[in-house]
Amino acid sequence: MGRMAEYADRILISRIECMAHIGVPDQERAVPQKLSIDVEFAADVRKAAATDSIKDAIDYGIVASRVAEICSSRPFHLVETLAEAIAAGILKDFCTPEVRRSEEHTSELQSRLNLVCRL
Repeated sequence: MGRMAEYADRILISRIECMAHIGVPDQERAVPQKLSIDVEFAADVRKAAATDSIKDAIDYGIVASRVAEICSSRPFHLVETLAEAIAAGILKDFCTPEVRRSEEHTSELQSRLNLVCRL
């Protein structure tokens, strides 16, 4: 079994509000759109729980800031491309070995993007 079997705990950061220039038509990408993004990952939180120290935990604020930074970093045609960029950033910045993603559109101008990031 892989590392995932070691982690029973899950962390969910939901409804990270971000702005992104996203859409296939130029006119859709011209106006920033509000996205609501969920990021969920498995983690071993035992050390953080025992020490009660942010040094031993994943800082949710840093994760949310990184997601927002990626969303505003450049225009995207597809939600899938944005999801991959977010997953790659999380993999790189938080040393996560596996990421799975799914997207759900709630309207033409507003999207909800769900990422499941597994440590």
